[in-house]
Amino acid sequence: MHFHNGLPWFVPSSGIAAITLPGNWSFTHIHIYFNDYGECDCQRIATTVHEGFHVQQYFNVGLLGFGFIKLFMIDYLACWICNGFKYEGHPMEITAEEQELAFKLCCFKLQDKKICDCTTKPPTFHPEALEEVIKCNPSIVKEDGKVFKYDFGVICWILGAILAYYIMLVTIVTDLIFFIVEFVLLIATALGCALHIIWTTIIAMLDAICKWTIEWEKKCVDWAQESIKECLEYQTTGYQECSEYQDQGYNACTEYQDQGYSACAQTADQDIITVALGGPALGVVKQWYGFPI
Repeated sequence: MHFHNGLPWFVPSSGIAAITLPGNWSFTHIHIYFNDYGECDCQRIATTVHEGFHVQQYFNVGLLGFGFIKLFMIDYLACWICNGFKYEGHPMEITAEEQELAFKLCCFKLQDKKICDCTTKPPTFHPEALEEVIKCNPSIVKEDGKVFKYDFGVICWILGAILAYYIMLVTIVTDLIFFIVEFVLLIATALGCALHIIWTTIIAMLDAICKWTIEWEKKCVDWAQESIKECLEYQTTGYQECSEYQDQGYNACTEYQDQGYSACAQTADQDIITVALGGPALGVVKQWYGFPI
């Protein structure tokens, strides 16, 4: 048995507290679907008792078959057809409702006691309270070996079998469609996630490149500003050095000019002295000036 909080997609939620159905893809599984499951009050526990009685009907009538093609479903649908397609007065529902009512009458007699106390987390089960319910009405305990027989004609049984086959076919085809759609959505989601990861990675890489570029741009700007500053300082220093060099060069040239003039005057004086001395000095003078004396 499998419990589900929520009705299947093909069952309307209005006016239905719970429903018991066979598994679509199973030989033996039985599923109980609750519109609003709860175990904290007698009314909700009574709903579980009602559906549990249907489970016992499954076993007693027979689980032979696959999916909805089971003896219980055929019998249930046959009774429903013979009952004029009405839920009220359905033979299988009458016995389940009797079981539910018997449980509720004894459960409400507990007064302050509760079978399940939901004030604690998790809820606390009190088996002694359940024992009091059973003592109140021992007939609510049903033996598995008891066989429930319901009267319906052969025609209703054949119609019930056809309807069960139709329901199984519709549910299986619908499940396959849902499975294919879910598979396609899963693939699309996987591709979307993969593209998202790739895109996120690309964005992260571009962001890293942008940060690296901005950082180097800042370094380049700082280097350029520093270079400009150094050039301006060098320009000022160089201009001063050039001015100083110019001044020093002019002074040096002036001094050289004065020294040259003095050197020339000294040379002229020496030549005059040599001529005055005569003798060998005349040959030197002759050789120096290039004409005979």
